Amino acid sequence: MTAGFIGTAESTWLSRAAEGVDGDDEHHPFCGFQPDGPFASRLRTDGPEAKITAAEIRAVTADRRRRLDGFNQLLDVIDDRLRRLAGLDAPPSVVFITLPSEISKRYWAVHQRNRGVETVWNLRAGIKARAMHRGLRTQLLQQETVESDLDAHTSDLEHHADLAWNLFTAIYFKAGGFPWTPVGLAEGTCHLGVTFYRQHGERSTMRTSVAQAFVLRGSPFEWKSKWPHPPVEEASRLISDVIGRYKQTMGRTPPHIVIHKQSRFFPEEREGFEDALSSYEYDLVALAPATGVRMMRHGEYPPSRGTYVSLGDRRYLYTIGYVPSLGCYPHGHVLAPV
Repeated sequence: MTAGFIGTAESTWLSRAAEGVDGDDEHHPFCGFQPDGPFASRLRTDGPEAKITAAEIRAVTADRRRRLDGFNQLLDVIDDRLRRLAGLDAPPSVVFITLPSEISKRYWAVHQRNRGVETVWNLRAGIKARAMHRGLRTQLLQQETVESDLDAHTSDLEHHADLAWNLFTAIYFKAGGFPWTPVGLAEGTCHLGVTFYRQHGERSTMRTSVAQAFVLRGSPFEWKSKWPHPPVEEASRLISDVIGRYKQTMGRTPPHIVIHKQSRFFPEEREGFEDALSSYEYDLVALAPATGVRMMRHGEYPPSRGTYVSLGDRRYLYTIGYVPSLGCYPHGHVLAPV
């Protein structure tokens, strides 16, 4: 796996972290990113570089410059470097982008109000959009991270072992690897995640989006309650479109469909979903933090990570908790299940 670099920092931290990072009593050591390790991969950090010059940094942070103008100029600079890397005979597998903290803090989110509509321009989203256009996968890193001492563990940043686990797992996936996969699921089960979003420039309408290895966008709809939910017809149409796409992609009808949401199912949308699912085996699963329920166990420690409890028609799952391999619960707050 070849790494490309855009920004102002060096790649020494990545090379060192790829060899493995020590843990402590509360953090698993990072196993390393090596051919003989669990990832069975190597990150080549001698790949192409596209530096951002000090003059360009000064230009985008010049006094009296409008923030949105500086934001767009910064994206243009980064896009120019992405274009150079994408044009190579062998483009990098993943491109690391590091920027000084003064740049990240200034342009991470730029607010603009036009005719009563507020738009937030996000630096990370802007970089990702341009990278997708160039056909490149990117990973943003804080310059403070790559300039920190891996051995000292005295930084205000997240522990280096945790950083390495998260970072190398992410780039492994972005480069086409699968770090894990669910087990025990019935073959052919179609899992759908439903979310909602507001189209750019729209204030009074929401849209639905369903993801299951691909993304389908629904039609706009108006809503007046606290939580958005589609009307009957839109919910039914959305699921029918998903089933049609599944048949087209997989060449067969899904024997079992599971719909996941992060809010409860309202009567209107539930009616629409169930209408479209009437000839299928299905489950409707709503996930949310459990604010009023806490589990306890005998002994000094809270429930183990993965504890599952059934109370009436509700199920509670601890996605964090006591970790036997660490011999502790590595956080300082009361556990809450979903």
